[in-house]
Amino acid sequence: MTPTELLREALNDFFQERADIANDAQPMLLRFLEKLKDAQPRTAPAPRTLPATRHWEDIMSSGGIIAFPGLNDALAAMTPLLHWRQNPNYNDGLMGAGYMDNYGYAEFVGGDGSFLDAEAIRCGILLIGPHRHYPKHHHAAEEVYCVLSSAESQWRRGEEDWRSYALGTPIYHASWMKHETKTDRDPLIALYCWYGDATSAVLVSSL
Repeated sequence: MTPTELLREALNDFFQERADIANDAQPMLLRFLEKLKDAQPRTAPAPRTLPATRHWEDIMSSGGIIAFPGLNDALAAMTPLLHWRQNPNYNDGLMGAGYMDNYGYAEFVGGDGSFLDAEAIRCGILLIGPHRHYPKHHHAAEEVYCVLSSAESQWRRGEEDWRSYALGTPIYHASWMKHETKTDRDPLIALYCWYGDATSAVLVSSL
């Protein structure tokens, strides 16, 4: 099995397990899984690292995503192939000094830098270093995050209270729902999936 095939199987198993439990993310996850079945391999861009990927390398070299062994094996196989990137709408002036050296994402499904081409969905991993605030932002697509590391990270939807989530818990954001994230002493790795318009997120304060 190729690394891409192993990844598709791991993603399907991971999200299917979460879709089997009734929650506000369930309808979107079921639609996402239907699209994932039809995803086709594509020619991915050359591997690329960023300053922030030092956090990824540290985590993977010290045991990886311990809570999810199957997903960890797939991510470990993909690590040398990942094309890390950043939202072009973001910079240190908007996000805070040093943010861009502690932030990046790698796309598995749907985006230009992905390994599987699919209609209407995107999926990848978000990486944010310690003691960072990803300010309030939104986007047209529906979104689900699942924290893979750093369970002490804080998440807020709209004007709701800040809260932490157990590893693997789906965090659902409806289309154009404002949301934000804070990290604590450890880097955050979160698996995300989108359904719908793939236009990049924008900060609410920049509108």
